[in-house]
Amino acid sequence: MYSNAPTAPWLQGDILKGLAVVNARMVISKSLRMEDGEEIVTEGELGATLRSKYAAVVSNSCDIPQQNPGKRNLVVVSPLRSISPAERERIPDLRSLNISDEELMTHINLFYFEANPSAGNQDFLVDFSDLRSYKMDDLRGAEKVLELDDETRNHFRKKVSIHFGRTR
Repeated sequence: MYSNAPTAPWLQGDILKGLAVVNARMVISKSLRMEDGEEIVTEGELGATLRSKYAAVVSNSCDIPQQNPGKRNLVVVSPLRSISPAERERIPDLRSLNISDEELMTHINLFYFEANPSAGNQDFLVDFSDLRSYKMDDLRGAEKVLELDDETRNHFRKKVSIHFGRTR
């Protein structure tokens, strides 16, 4: 499933570690009405950053600015999520999620990543309906920890294409 010799540039299907999933900023206004009718408004900023442990690169490899500096400065990723007990029960053979034959494919939006010490040593799923787009500058802290082998990358690529290209 994973390549023994990962390359430096990011590729579609690679697993990244340490990117912000939410970076929310809110301006909070507080209004005070004085006895003489004058209103005083104070503002403050509240911010929060949550980090995902791991995410998979969904952008096509040729669209990632690391390889093509002339491309848009955006990368699309999907956070990896733990597999719930209900999903383990409903999908007894998690590897079946990665079948790229459209006739045999189940759970079109999910792709399975088996446990690996480089990614916390636990199984994960990617849900293609949960995507995030980042500017490369916002991914400075992210690092590539795993790269798919060619066969698995082709299954990943085909599954992404079918998920977004389906008509039903």
